[in-house]
Amino acid sequence: MDHPAAIGLDRRVLLASPLAFLPMAAGEAASRPLTGSEFALVSRVTPKAGRESEYLRVILEPVGDVRGCLLFSVGEEADSPNVFWTIEVWQDEASYKAALNLPLFKRIIAAAMPLVETTSGSR
Repeated sequence: MDHPAAIGLDRRVLLASPLAFLPMAAGEAASRPLTGSEFALVSRVTPKAGRESEYLRVILEPVGDVRGCLLFSVGEEADSPNVFWTIEVWQDEASYKAALNLPLFKRIIAAAMPLVETTSGSR
C-alpha cells in the first residue's frame, strides 16, 4: 500500500464510514502529492436546532479558488444527522492564517458562528 504522503488529494470524493462527505471546494493544487508541510484541521460542529440548513448554506458558499487551500470538505455524521464534520487541508499554516484575514472568510465566519451550538476540532 502507498504511504499516505505519496497519495494525492482527490477533491471529488471523500467517503468514510460513519461519515458521508460532501465535496466542497479545493484550491489550486488539489491533486498534487503531499509534501509534509500541509496544515490540516478537522472540526465537529453541531448547529443550533433548526438552523442546520442555514448553517450549511453559509459554509458551503462557493468561494472559488483560495490561495493555499487544497481541500475543504463537509460531511454529516451518520449516527447524528445534525452534526457536521469539516476537513480542511492548506498548503501550510501561513496560507490558512492569511485566508482568515480575507473579507470573504471574515463574512462567512461571522455569519456561521451565531448558528453554531457547539464545535470541537484538532489540527
